[in-house]
Amino acid sequence: MITLGGFIGGSVVMALGFMTVWKTAWLLRYLGDVGNLFGASVGRWMSWKLIGLIAITLGFFIAFDLFDDIFGGLLLKYLFGDEA
Repeated sequence: MITLGGFIGGSVVMALGFMTVWKTAWLLRYLGDVGNLFGASVGRWMSWKLIGLIAITLGFFIAFDLFDDIFGGLLLKYLFGDEA
């Protein structure tokens, strides 16, 4: 069930993810390459874009209360069979 707090929180996470994707050059200039922290050797801009896309996806799941459907239903069904 979608709650108002969950929708607002998910919308904030989606907005932060969008800003991360949109303002990658600013983040690189002032915060540096976050990929170096994880030992990644992708392009400098790619790490911020991936973090932003993950944040947008998680925010969408939070806003529309899809965690239970996606992770509880589909993922557990394929990992553990029909027991879930």
